Amino acid sequence: MEHLQMRLQLIPDYTPGPNDIAAGTVDLTLTSTGSGPAGSSCSTNSSTLTLTIHPVPTASAGSNDNVCAGNNYTLSGSSTNGAGVWTTSGDGTFNNIPSANTDYTPGSTDILNGTVVLTWTVTGTAPISLACNSAQ
Repeated sequence: MEHLQMRLQLIPDYTPGPNDIAAGTVDLTLTSTGSGPAGSSCSTNSSTLTLTIHPVPTASAGSNDNVCAGNNYTLSGSSTNGAGVWTTSGDGTFNNIPSANTDYTPGSTDILNGTVVLTWTVTGTAPISLACNSAQ
């Protein structure tokens, strides 16, 4: 007797709801109903996967501002759902790079150029392969 096996590929889309997001995970179950008699071992089969929902990090470096040459500038960054670090396009220094509200001391090139770009980058808990991993 020949055994017939049919494979069907399913590619569903699932949009997590507010309760799923708040919980951080949701179990998704796929149940297949076969043509065997009800109650037989081949009438249904199920498989469950747990979907982990990572919160999206947010980052705000604060507003553009001014500082007098020779003075420090206190940054007022903010973030959620991750850890941040400051970087500079110039040669100044930060008192505490991972603090959203650290002091920046402009370097000599910053003063000579008259401007510098300070960037607050926040990395979330999502695996690096996910697009929701970081924010600037």
